[in-house]
Amino acid sequence: METALGIAIIVAGIALLRLAWARGWDGVRTWTGCLALLAGLILLAAADGAWGIAVGFIAAMVTAFLILARAAATSRPAKERPIREAAPTILLRPEGAKGLARRFAVFLITVPGAGMAAGLVALALQALTRAAGWLEADSTTLGLLALPVAWATLAVLLLLQTRPAAMLKPLLGTGFIAGAALWLAI
Repeated sequence: METALGIAIIVAGIALLRLAWARGWDGVRTWTGCLALLAGLILLAAADGAWGIAVGFIAAMVTAFLILARAAATSRPAKERPIREAAPTILLRPEGAKGLARRFAVFLITVPGAGMAAGLVALALQALTRAAGWLEADSTTLGLLALPVAWATLAVLLLLQTRPAAMLKPLLGTGFIAGAALWLAI
C-alpha cells in the first residue's frame, strides 16, 4: 500500500513540475512538485528501502518521459533559424607546417600534459590524506576519484586560453603546487 501511494505521489510531483514549467516556473507549483517528489521518495524508502527508492526513480523517469513524449508529438516544429558559428577560443588557422605544429602543441599540452598534472594532483591528495591519518582504502579511493575530475577541469581550463603559450601557466602552476604538496606529504 505504501509503495503504490509513494509512486502516486511521485507521479503527481512530476505532473506538478510539468505544469510549473509550462507556466514559466511558477514558484508554488515548482516547490510543491519538488516536495511531492521528496515525500514520495521518503515514503518509498521507509516502506521498501533501496528497492523503493529505485522504483520511485523509475516511476519519475517514466512519467517524465511520457509527458515529454506527448509534448514532442503534439507540438509544432520550431521555425528554422540560420546557424550561427561561434568564434573559437583558440585560433587554429591552416598555415601548413606552422598550423600543424600549433595543433600538435595544443594536443600535447591538453592531453598528456594535463593528464600528468592531474596525476600529480591525485597523488598529492592521496599522500596528504594518508599523512592526515586516513585509511589506505579511503585515501586511494580519493586519489582515484580526483584523477579524472582534475584532468577534465584542467583540460577545460587550458582550452579556454587563447594561445598555446598561455596554456603553460595553469599547467605548470598546477603541476608545481601538486608536486610540492606531494613532496611535503611524503
